Amino acid sequence: MVAPAVALMNFIKTYWVLSSYDGLQHVQHIVPNGCAGIIFYRLGVVSMSGAGEANAALAGTTMQPIEILRKGQAEMIGVQFSEFGLRVLLGFPADEVYQKVSRFDAFSDKGLMELEDRIMTAASVPQCFTLLDSFFLKQLAKTKMNQFNLQRINSVLKNIKACPESFNMKDYASAACVSPRQLTRIFEEYVGISPNDLFRLYRCNSAIAKIRKVKESGYKLTEIAFECGYYDLSHMNAEFRSICGATPKNILLSSQTERGNYSWGLERE
Repeated sequence: MVAPAVALMNFIKTYWVLSSYDGLQHVQHIVPNGCAGIIFYRLGVVSMSGAGEANAALAGTTMQPIEILRKGQAEMIGVQFSEFGLRVLLGFPADEVYQKVSRFDAFSDKGLMELEDRIMTAASVPQCFTLLDSFFLKQLAKTKMNQFNLQRINSVLKNIKACPESFNMKDYASAACVSPRQLTRIFEEYVGISPNDLFRLYRCNSAIAKIRKVKESGYKLTEIAFECGYYDLSHMNAEFRSICGATPKNILLSSQTERGNYSWGLERE
């Protein structure tokens, strides 16, 4: 994980790099976390659900897992936006790419296409991060931000993160000084999904974090379900199948054999 330039930290959570040299085929299911992202594949043959084979793709906010098939050596450079970072830095509504994984040529954006070329031909990984900082700082400089909407979104994010096991739309809207309908419209434009759907993702990822520690804590899945605000284990199972593409038990068994970071992806070989 690599931090972006200080001026970008409200809009980009992290840059990251992942390398694989085993030469094998991997199928990876990316667990949604409420944030859009960009992935560049500098090595290897990669096919992404919705985009097909591509050197680079933008993944919008989604409520379903994204599947990536990669073969051979791979060097991946990634950008994880904040919940509203894509809207601010790329300039188009986040709901336009909801549930989509798109190649850069789908956006008719010369800047993105040039960025892809530069990342793919960069001499080193550190140079890639320098190129990303330069690109997004230029994007930020020409952005006209609605600070009121960003404040409203941050208010809701703070409340959901503070209490990821319960949701109250009326209270969140009241704190943001807008109606529930207006708040939903703002979230769909800036985040790509409604406040309620974002709450569901946060709750799911909170449960995943607890499941990964279950071996040390001695918790049972039923206890985790109630603690995270699910009605019962069946409710948590249904949410996990939809959002993660796996059941809590699948994740528990995999985490015990240390086979992946499930806040980012659930990987099968």
